[in-house]
Amino acid sequence: MVISLRLHPTDEIRQSYENTLSSITAHNWLNALHHIRNLKAGIRKYYMSRGLDYTPIKRIFEEIETIIVMDRNSNWKEEELETLLTKLVVQLSGSKPTGNPYEELKKYYEALFDVFSSFLSHGKFSYLTEIHDILSSIGNLEPLFANEDRAVYKRFRKLLEKTGSIDAKIVGMLSKVQTIRQSLKNILINDLAELLSDMKALFAPKYMEEPTEGKRKKEVSVEEIIDMLEKGMTPEEIAEKTGLELNTIQQIINRVGS
Repeated sequence: MVISLRLHPTDEIRQSYENTLSSITAHNWLNALHHIRNLKAGIRKYYMSRGLDYTPIKRIFEEIETIIVMDRNSNWKEEELETLLTKLVVQLSGSKPTGNPYEELKKYYEALFDVFSSFLSHGKFSYLTEIHDILSSIGNLEPLFANEDRAVYKRFRKLLEKTGSIDAKIVGMLSKVQTIRQSLKNILINDLAELLSDMKALFAPKYMEEPTEGKRKKEVSVEEIIDMLEKGMTPEEIAEKTGLELNTIQQIINRVGS
């Protein structure tokens, strides 16, 4: 059974996932139950800390645990669990595409930031494969950005050029070495940090909301919201002035302050 976890959280989650797969393949159901519960706890924490809806994930875990403890043929259990784990992986891959290029770019940013943080902390060679997977997928957003104005599309094209350059270095490392020289690691860290900054600069100022009744739809940048806050306006007053939802204003405030 080979299923790839398309989630980029912590080492603990990745390890729990691999341990779960190994236990299921070995038909060691006691260990499988232990590891799946560790995986559930890790993913629950990951989702809650990001304000994501954990409910669909919780239901899948309940089904998985039910199958593990059933007194049934082991081969049947393995097949059923493979189906459920595939379902879990699909759910963990993220929400349906929104069609909003800025929202989609933000998802890639968050995934890359998570893996980059782990790479900074541990420097494991295995993280390069995950970084490569993310970088090589950012180009999928080009059709969305092609519909934006010329200046925005030009910025995205420059972002793609930088992404391609960094990815080429990573592919070279993956094909030749199993360890990373400190000099190469430092170059890669600087390149990725700059790329993350460019990605955020492209999506962060865009917070588009449908207007509530009687309010005009307006495009508001993070800088404008900060300026209003510095002038003493409350989040409620900003929401009233801009037509943005109050929870959106609060999310922006939290993100800027973090």
